[in-house]
Amino acid sequence: MYFKNIKFFCFLILSISLSSCTTIKISDKDYYSVNKEYYIPNNFLWENIYNGIDYYSFSHKRPNLKYHLVRINLDKANIHIKIYPEESDFIQKKGKKTNIFMGRLVTQYAKKNKYQIAINLSPFEYTSIFKRQNVGVLVNNKKELFQKIEKYAYLGINEINGKYYAEILRNQNNENKKFDYELGGFFTVIENGKKMAFPYYSQDGRTAVGISKDERTLYVLIVEKNLFSKGLSYQECNEILLATKVYNAIQFDGGGSTSLYIEKNKINVGLRPVASSLYISVYDKEN
Repeated sequence: MYFKNIKFFCFLILSISLSSCTTIKISDKDYYSVNKEYYIPNNFLWENIYNGIDYYSFSHKRPNLKYHLVRINLDKANIHIKIYPEESDFIQKKGKKTNIFMGRLVTQYAKKNKYQIAINLSPFEYTSIFKRQNVGVLVNNKKELFQKIEKYAYLGINEINGKYYAEILRNQNNENKKFDYELGGFFTVIENGKKMAFPYYSQDGRTAVGISKDERTLYVLIVEKNLFSKGLSYQECNEILLATKVYNAIQFDGGGSTSLYIEKNKINVGLRPVASSLYISVYDKEN
């Protein structure tokens, strides 16, 4: 009986870890019934945590909710962006490179490599319990690692003279734009300052990225889903992002993949090894 219980427990853990990292489509609009006053403050009291980077944390007990916002001034020359995986991270099989790489715990990888901020990015497929394969485009330092999927959107980032600017595009098959980094997500949820309509009302963990109208400020929204936070719907995330003056926004992989690490504030969100992820190093002074 003891060994049977152990086997059942291991099976349960494995089932949870391999569960879908996407949101299930439902039609019950009662999920989108929380008043804005419960999840949007009168004022966002930003805390400056690094030169050019601000942080805001929101929590509410009834209903239980916790989310994080990070505001990054891309025009500062004191930050450096790194994307995982790189080409060297792909697994070799019989002397040939595959398109499979090891999943990483965002917080663990960030701590090990001394990054100050990190988030998860693209949706992915499991090739085993530990190995991953990106779903959608991934261009890392001008090198295309995964191909585009037309129905999905992406975040494009260019580096010019040590500074960055970002753009969000609705369609990954846009051939008119080329970026140093192309990071595939799901869908654009805000375009030109207006909310996009979606038939998804479930509340879950969320990772969303928005940009300002001048493409020089990056906003990261991380919504927790656990015993102390019920998560939010796409629509509710849109309201938060619009309240921060975001002009365009994209949803990345959410659910159990939602991950955030901030060294200074000891913020660690996420227990699942994910696929692609974004890391930021912050220097004391601008280059």
